[in-house]
Amino acid sequence: MRIESFNPFNTTIVSVIEWMTFALSIILAALIIAFVIALLYRSWKESSMARSKKDESFITLYLEGLMPDERIPTRDSERRRLLARVIERDVGQSDRLANAQKLYRALGGVERDLGDLKSRWWWRRSHAIYRLTRLHIKEAEPYVHPLMYVGRSEVRISALKYCVHVCPHELEGKMKHIFMSFSRWSYKYIINQLSVAHPSVESLRPLATSRNDDFRKAAAILLGYSGNTPALPLLSGLSDDIVKDVRRESVVSMGKIDHPDAIPYLIEMASDANYQIRREVAKALGKFRDARAFDMLTELADDKAFEVRYHALRALMRYGEKGRTTVSSFYGSSQSIVDELLQAYDRERHHEGGA
Repeated sequence: MRIESFNPFNTTIVSVIEWMTFALSIILAALIIAFVIALLYRSWKESSMARSKKDESFITLYLEGLMPDERIPTRDSERRRLLARVIERDVGQSDRLANAQKLYRALGGVERDLGDLKSRWWWRRSHAIYRLTRLHIKEAEPYVHPLMYVGRSEVRISALKYCVHVCPHELEGKMKHIFMSFSRWSYKYIINQLSVAHPSVESLRPLATSRNDDFRKAAAILLGYSGNTPALPLLSGLSDDIVKDVRRESVVSMGKIDHPDAIPYLIEMASDANYQIRREVAKALGKFRDARAFDMLTELADDKAFEVRYHALRALMRYGEKGRTTVSSFYGSSQSIVDELLQAYDRERHHEGGA
């Protein structure tokens, strides 16, 4: 019997071919799986887009009053999708808002949110308040209002925003309590929120008469959003405050009220030792076309502080040729400012003449 000799080269070739076959099989299987996944994803995306268009069409028709209540879905998955999309809609303050509230209640959104307000997780409470605020759900007020004073700061801020936009009357007489419930680092945000509610003068009086410097500053800012002259006497008292920031904000608020009755108070503040207050006086007086304001601005145009002179001269330019003549007289003491203002005035007149 003949015995063939062992050839290691042939064994290596067979091994390489087997491994290549195995690798190609794996690659082919992976490509098939990827193709199937791509088909499934495309099918899911198309069905998702179809559901999205259907939901958007339903909500649009319902908000316009063209969809009967009998067509509201009963399946939980469809109701959850509609709830999410109703929240995203900007419905404004109209019949669309009333229809959106009606749909939200019919879908169980209010019931769900009231349940989330009792959740142990603060983010669920905060998100529930956000949704209730978006749709102005007023019946949630007894449950949301107490959350403004206790618990996580995120929840309290959300509750404050709800009260400002949905039930601002609930804030009357509680301004001091609101500020005491938050840290002073939140005061700027709180003031911005409360300014939307336009709090009354009487509701701000406890803040204005407080011993807390931050409270008095907040009152000085918020009084400017009251928009009426009864705030002027209270602002006048704050204009004599020992704290510079309180005096400055009281002057700014007098300018926001934009009523001639504020002029005597502003003239009195023009002699303040702090240049920032005098600067704000010049800005505020610039809103009036009054002889008293003109005379005071002329005095401030010769102030030792650059910013005061700049804003006073700029305000005088609003008086037309009379103001231009007065500003020109300060060329020696404020040459750069006068040049800038006169050139801007001449350019404006030139454009008006060309038009």
